[in-house]
Amino acid sequence: MTRWLCLTLFPITLISGCASLGGQSKTPIAYESDLNPAVRCLCLWSSGEAEGNGSLSRGFVGQLYFFNASDAAPVAVNGDLRVFVFDDQGTQEEQARPIHEFEIPADTLQGFVKPTQLGPAYDIFVPYPRSGRDSANCSLRVRLTRADGSRVFSDMAEIKLAGPDSAETIARNNA
Repeated sequence: MTRWLCLTLFPITLISGCASLGGQSKTPIAYESDLNPAVRCLCLWSSGEAEGNGSLSRGFVGQLYFFNASDAAPVAVNGDLRVFVFDDQGTQEEQARPIHEFEIPADTLQGFVKPTQLGPAYDIFVPYPRSGRDSANCSLRVRLTRADGSRVFSDMAEIKLAGPDSAETIARNNA
């Protein structure tokens, strides 16, 4: 029930601009500064679905937090966000390269920042680019690039998309 509720309400909160499911924070959003820039990124990912163009798309629901070196609370950031998506399909060489890169420009990214009880967070949905409903073991990594060229990377996160095993996966497991 909780999973269904989250998957149903998440796209609605993105569209409606709701601050959070727990109510709006009275604290203004704290931003990184030139003297105290964000240096770490924590990404909380889960599999999920969102509606787009009249159909459901499976993919990854993420909440991203950025931290500077001196504060325990997250800060909002200024820059372009890129999400790299990898999966377990194809050869080892193919699996080492992202199957897709999703770019969120800085001005668009500001529309995703929401106050939370911890501090500012970015709620995003990244669709899985392959068609079909087969299972896939995926990895995601986030990169923030600021106007001055400096970058912040997240750790690689692993997410499994549920579904039946593909013929390729069955053959690989039986080899």
